[in-house]
Amino acid sequence: MSVSNKRWLVIGFTIGSLILAACGGAAATGTPAAPAATQPQDTGMSAAVTVSTADSPLGTILVDGNGMTLYLLTGDSADASICTDACAKAWPPVTVSGSATAGSGVDASKLGTITRADGSTQVTYNGHPLYYFVKDQAAGDVNGQGIDKFGGIWYVVSPSGDAITASVPSGDTGGGSAAGGTVAVSDSSMGKILVDGQGLSLYLLTADSADQSACTDACATAWPPLTTTGQASAGSGADASLLGTLVRPDGSTQVTYNGHPLYTFKGDHAAGDVAGQGINSFGGTWYLLSPAGEPIQASAKTDSTAQPTSSYSQY
Repeated sequence: MSVSNKRWLVIGFTIGSLILAACGGAAATGTPAAPAATQPQDTGMSAAVTVSTADSPLGTILVDGNGMTLYLLTGDSADASICTDACAKAWPPVTVSGSATAGSGVDASKLGTITRADGSTQVTYNGHPLYYFVKDQAAGDVNGQGIDKFGGIWYVVSPSGDAITASVPSGDTGGGSAAGGTVAVSDSSMGKILVDGQGLSLYLLTADSADQSACTDACATAWPPLTTTGQASAGSGADASLLGTLVRPDGSTQVTYNGHPLYTFKGDHAAGDVAGQGINSFGGTWYLLSPAGEPIQASAKTDSTAQPTSSYSQY
């Protein structure tokens, strides 16, 4: 073979090698494998979301397909979310790139979606945008219930699509509920009054009828009902024969005393506070109760540790 032919053979071999290498590189840098699916409880994102129901300490509530609790924010308006940035990190929106499906106990006609400010699609139920809470680590956790943050209050959602405003029982934070719905008697600037298991003052609303509450929605946010998941119990000084319960529209069980549905007040921050006394709002007047279960209609003493009721005229 001549030197010239050998030169062309080497050049041809080199070009062929480069072509093969280029083909191999294309195969290696082709479309990457799809990443593992992200768990909804981590970021709120899923290709498909199932909204279902489950039992919880607050009764039957909405959950996702993994049993993680779903919440609404009272600051949202119908089909519009105000939760962005830091709020959305603490309360990840339930977003979907496909469709939302109605699971057990859920009304499919109440499911919907909205487009968020970042372009993602958020699932709604009964017009309420739905969220997770980052501190819920397992199915059944309801650590976000009753938290007042980011322009509203966070509540779990009933199968009807309404906020369940009851507080978590068994000593968790939040006004209104205690294990067994304890009612006791305590001394105050207004004399002996009914209090809950944490010593917070209890109130009645004159607009209520016997064993029936007229306080829902915004009213129940300002005046959380005293709820229980078991039997109401009589603490020191309370008459057990006067205790009772009623079922609220959201399915929670509210404690009554002498036929009066009982409430705490968001304006009371510590045991002994009676800032709700005599406030006229939500169709009636709010009064403390005597150990006999009667309204105490005297005005609150402004020289006590309680704050004047005029400070809470917004309620």
